[in-house]
Amino acid sequence: MKTKKNYICADDDDFGAVINCAIRYCIGRKTYMPALVTGWIMNNCSGILTHKTIWCAKRDIDESKDLGMSCDVETWTKFRAWLDEQDEIKLESNIS
Repeated sequence: MKTKKNYICADDDDFGAVINCAIRYCIGRKTYMPALVTGWIMNNCSGILTHKTIWCAKRDIDESKDLGMSCDVETWTKFRAWLDEQDEIKLESNIS
């Protein structure tokens, strides 16, 4: 039986929804999960997230009343800055 390879289409809203679900799951958790998920996203999704996905993630972080412990706050602060950089990349690529 032949197996079909599945590829992630980064500009698909479903991919962005899964990314945002993972982020929402992690916000406020006081475990290793925020660092794991944000690290995976930064290592595997650089330059491919849509503006909509980035906007939603930034909003969720900004509106959170509890990002977790101090180490988690550091993780989210670093990730939020990375999202800003990704948004800049999107804006620059749409201009040029």
